[in-house]
Amino acid sequence: PYFLPPEFTGLKHEPGAFGMARIPDSSNPERLSHARQFYVVTGYAPHMNGQYTIFGRVTKGLDVAERLRKGDRIVDLKVFVRPNVNDENR
Repeated sequence: PYFLPPEFTGLKHEPGAFGMARIPDSSNPERLSHARQFYVVTGYAPHMNGQYTIFGRVTKGLDVAERLRKGDRIVDLKVFVRPNVNDENR
């Protein structure tokens, strides 16, 4: 597996947040993020704030993300990059 250093910003785990998975603290005290496992938050998960890296947000089609189930394959994904990606007021 390939891991990345964590990047904890002020972004919150709320509907639409796109984040990086990681293994538990007991095996990963540096809280390194897994480079190939991601998740979309469909509810509110404040217990994850400051614990997992959020690097994006679903801006359209959150209803589709809510229908995803374990084992589903995402065959098409578009990523849009905007300036000020760390702007917490978006």
